[in-house]
Amino acid sequence: MAKTKPQARAGARLAVKRRMGPETSASRDALFDAVERVLQKEGYAALSARRVAEEAGFNHQTVYYYFQTMEELVLGAFRRRVDSGLKRLEVALASEQPIQNVWRLYSDTANARLHIEFNALALQNEALKAEVLAYLEVSRAMQAKAFAPLLKERGVPKAVTPMVPAMLIMFVGNFLDREEAMGFGLGHKEMRAFADWCFETLEGPPEKVVRKRRK
Repeated sequence: MAKTKPQARAGARLAVKRRMGPETSASRDALFDAVERVLQKEGYAALSARRVAEEAGFNHQTVYYYFQTMEELVLGAFRRRVDSGLKRLEVALASEQPIQNVWRLYSDTANARLHIEFNALALQNEALKAEVLAYLEVSRAMQAKAFAPLLKERGVPKAVTPMVPAMLIMFVGNFLDREEAMGFGLGHKEMRAFADWCFETLEGPPEKVVRKRRK
């Protein structure tokens, strides 16, 4: 059946992608911040356009001015964290003691619940899952490349590939994240001390931090 002219015009209007807010806007970052706060305080089940907008101090329509969907907003918030995390990882890997500095980076539980909520949401969202897997692949490859010459220099058996410390750091860090997010910390102090000992055995005592006095 041929479409009438009104139907054709309506279809054309629907096909046109609506105008979106600028990607460099401070409001976008404010919405990303709001997503993180909602995840930290209430969990991924509480995420909605209205709740995020309320947390950011905006009208809920503001969300759809900058993002086509809530999924797009959440992906944007996660990608921002990934970009920041990879930059910090790059700095840690370029240091004199990359293993210890990566351990400090990944064992910091300040954002424990946020990491857990993003991962939990990724199990239900294929697009976010793909982003998480891409981050894991890139970050682990970066660590393996940086750790390889150190392990060779220390005469570590070939069976202990660079992936071993990389995965050990990630697994222990995630485990501490999960338990501390639930308010449980029995054995954590001892686990941290053991990990510190292991990595110091490989790289030597931690670097001394020299602080310049303010004039």
